[in-house]
Amino acid sequence: MSLSLKPIYIDIPNSLDKGFNVQIPGNWFDVSFKNRVAFIVKSNQIDGGIQTDFPVLIDATIPNLFGNVQVNGEDIRVVLDNVQLDYEIQFINDSTGKIIIWAKVPNITNGTKIYIYYNNPTAIDQQDAEQVWTGYTGVYHFQDLLKDSAETATLIKVGTAVTTTPGKIGDGVTGFNATDYLNGDGITSITTQKYTLSAWVKLPTGTIPANGETIFSQKSNVFNIDSTAELIFQRDSTLETIRSTDVLINDTFTYVVVTHDGIGTGDTKLYVNGVLQPDTTAIPNLLIGSIRIGSDFNDSTRAWLGVIDEFRHRATTGSIFPVLTPSRIKTEFNNQNDVSSFFTQGSPETFS
Repeated sequence: MSLSLKPIYIDIPNSLDKGFNVQIPGNWFDVSFKNRVAFIVKSNQIDGGIQTDFPVLIDATIPNLFGNVQVNGEDIRVVLDNVQLDYEIQFINDSTGKIIIWAKVPNITNGTKIYIYYNNPTAIDQQDAEQVWTGYTGVYHFQDLLKDSAETATLIKVGTAVTTTPGKIGDGVTGFNATDYLNGDGITSITTQKYTLSAWVKLPTGTIPANGETIFSQKSNVFNIDSTAELIFQRDSTLETIRSTDVLINDTFTYVVVTHDGIGTGDTKLYVNGVLQPDTTAIPNLLIGSIRIGSDFNDSTRAWLGVIDEFRHRATTGSIFPVLTPSRIKTEFNNQNDVSSFFTQGSPETFS
């Protein structure tokens, strides 16, 4: 169903942020964009009640996008309270209406209503992925195999086998083995006392995990699983290890996170699908070195056999971009695990 709204004009002095029209219908962001669709956060989705500067995922199909949007989404805008948000388009198919967008919301709560505006043939692209991912030292959607959306460092493909494959959110990567993996040469910023590492990972059907299958490594720091499919984060040959109680399930994407906020007991935390794991073993700070995805620096035979998607790292020496909190990680899981359960999607509206 398409709704048609009649204009009620109000005067606004000067211009809105990013130079949009001065006269606007009462609740319509910009009359140059003829269509919009609302996404409303459902109840009990925002853990802790509110999250600030939250990169929210909108992964949806918009029924009337075909014929009403530029081919690469140059006329997409993401709007909250008539203010344009910073956003990144990970994927768009103008023929099917499928779109994957990340937008940074200053304050998101249960009931927050976000609009996607479109249908303006003269609009120019205004994506700003770097602003969406402020505070991150690497964000890899793998839609474009090697691109870093945080615009810090592009990955380097070693070997030829690593390739994109259907992931949790758009594309992921697979094909890791002893000689094929992704390197982050020059990414040495994960050397501080405060960091967050996260990814969606999946083991293939019927695979019995091999001890040490590696999601991520940095010199002697390893984030992997053992032969029981428990998640392990280990630092150096001293074998200080923190492990999960929950296990990974074959052919199912699992959201895995490790945070480090110091070197004492309880300062390193593991999360599986947004749930904090009980192990509180103290882990020293990371060693200096570039990152590797899908392989262990010290034993390349311990390659990840399945799919890795949405790999991120976030590191800081201070408090300006702190490690992610349990409520933030739970909210990320809620949003990314099932967008249709996170949002109520409205019907397309038309300005006329």
